[in-house]
Amino acid sequence: MSRWVKLMLCLVLLGCANDPRAGLAFMNEGPARRVAIEPFVGGGEIEGLALPLREAVAAELLRRTNHTVTNRPTADTLLRGEIRSASRRLLGRSTESGLPSALRLEITLDLEWVDLASGAVLKSLRNVRIAADYAPGGAGVAPGGERETVARQQLFRRTARTVVDALQSDW
Repeated sequence: MSRWVKLMLCLVLLGCANDPRAGLAFMNEGPARRVAIEPFVGGGEIEGLALPLREAVAAELLRRTNHTVTNRPTADTLLRGEIRSASRRLLGRSTESGLPSALRLEITLDLEWVDLASGAVLKSLRNVRIAADYAPGGAGVAPGGERETVARQQLFRRTARTVVDALQSDW
């Protein structure tokens, strides 16, 4: 084998891990914690956001960290959030019908992650803004438009990723 092939093979093998999960070890840095997630409070103009938002954050936390989500009596830490505002915003109208052709769901959150043993705030986030756009269908509007539920799911995923990213920044 040529010297370059041997060198490349050596470099590739140095970068590989025996356990495929070891390559993602940076996601699990820090001590494992048992996290209780309180239902989000508030809501603004849009009903029904609190529970799905909590579930999305819990799923993302479990997926990307070594923490477990539990109930408050067995938790080490508590994550609580307030939906300060939630609204639909008109982005555009159909020139033919005047119906909405593009809408945006927007939420603004405050979050706090607290150590239950000491009462110390581990992380505090204020005015976190997340948005998801969608194009509703209807007469005179682009056929096959998206339902608001698609935008809500996108909003929940984006919020969960944003929250876990922010919490991991100090781990």
